[in-house]
Amino acid sequence: TDSINQQLDQDATIRLRSACHQQKMMMDWRGLPAERHPREQFKIDLLELAQTFRAKDHDLLIMGDFNEEFDSSTADQLQELADSCDLHDLMALRLEYTNFSTCTRSLSGERRIDFALATSAVVQACTGAGYHTEGYLLQSDHRGLFMDFNTNHLFGNPTYKLDNPILRRLVSKHSMNCATYVHEKFRYMEEHRMFSRLENLLANHADGDDFDYHQVKQWDRDWTRSAVHAESECSRIRSTPHTQKLAKKRKLRSFLNKCLRYFRR
Repeated sequence: TDSINQQLDQDATIRLRSACHQQKMMMDWRGLPAERHPREQFKIDLLELAQTFRAKDHDLLIMGDFNEEFDSSTADQLQELADSCDLHDLMALRLEYTNFSTCTRSLSGERRIDFALATSAVVQACTGAGYHTEGYLLQSDHRGLFMDFNTNHLFGNPTYKLDNPILRRLVSKHSMNCATYVHEKFRYMEEHRMFSRLENLLANHADGDDFDYHQVKQWDRDWTRSAVHAESECSRIRSTPHTQKLAKKRKLRSFLNKCLRYFRR
């Protein structure tokens, strides 16, 4: 949404590191008209990309700070995007009320310039939506928006509960374990010819043949096994016992230590 957020005029002084200047450079490399503003080019590119995905029967969810209202007189290209790609104003449909501002710097009254455009299937899968109050969770002059989805309806499978991070053997901040995991998984996949098998499956499909379900299922099984094997080779991280009662005791100890340090001065 960087292009959409730019409010600079064509002849304004643009700093070399601004998003608008970087977008202008990319437009020059692509040989696009020099008089076209990056914001307009972004809308053209977004429309082309969305239409490409819709032609392949993909569902879409496009959200962000558009710097203009969806149903305003200046939003012709957004309306064209919505009409050609079966996109709907999801927040308006779920809230049924849009007469409020989503940006504290809005100079022209109640303007809802942060919204989400979604295809019909995505709208139907949405079970709830809303906007956060100003400054909640985000240090921004825009109000954050949130949506809840029925993932079984949207993706065809439920959302599985992940293990508590404390119980996981593999965590991103443990660099040694991450390196071991990647190395062991790659080695397992090489030993079981998973790369060559995948290339053969894709090559046969490119020739017009249907995927061999039995081979795909075997490859998927080995993919899971490679992950399990790689994780088993990682060292187990020592877990510190944690309960609410213990956490309160530690908080009290920390407070008492601060008091002692204060009185010792």
